[in-house]
Amino acid sequence: MLTMEDSADPMAAGSWTKTMQPVFKKSVENGVYATGHNSFTKSPDDQEDWMVYHALHAPGVETKHRATRIQKFGWHPDGTPDFGAPYGDAFDLKVPSGE
Repeated sequence: MLTMEDSADPMAAGSWTKTMQPVFKKSVENGVYATGHNSFTKSPDDQEDWMVYHALHAPGVETKHRATRIQKFGWHPDGTPDFGAPYGDAFDLKVPSGE
């Protein structure tokens, strides 16, 4: 993830800092692999933040079998996103607020 100070120039490459580790990655425990290509959206009532991404249900599966997934995320006290771990296929996903 790239971050910068509020007062920095977003057009200057040196303003940006990249995290050393992925901020969202596979979860062997939840059976989710090869997470990637995410985007962000809000719930219909604008109260929740959600991300959309794709992933595989098992290791070694051809990437053409990636499934689109969605899950809610929160925020750390410092204002950075808290994506948590990817939900497994058996997770009881609640609909976004305002649905």
